[in-house]
Amino acid sequence: MDITRNPMKALTWGYGTHSCPGQFISVMETGALLGAMARRIKRIELTGPPQRQLHNLARVVPELPLRVTPD
Repeated sequence: MDITRNPMKALTWGYGTHSCPGQFISVMETGALLGAMARRIKRIELTGPPQRQLHNLARVVPELPLRVTPD
């Protein structure tokens, strides 16, 4: 997972015959990352309103201001 990637580039997995062959690895990596964070973070707080972007196929949140307090 690269949190420094350019957010303007598309990042989709597709579905059916057009699905990304790497999506299963990505899902496992995300699960491992969230599990590791859950064990080390005491609190996550929203510090401002989330920015939403209209999209026909997905819910897009380009900005989500957070404060993370370690355990």
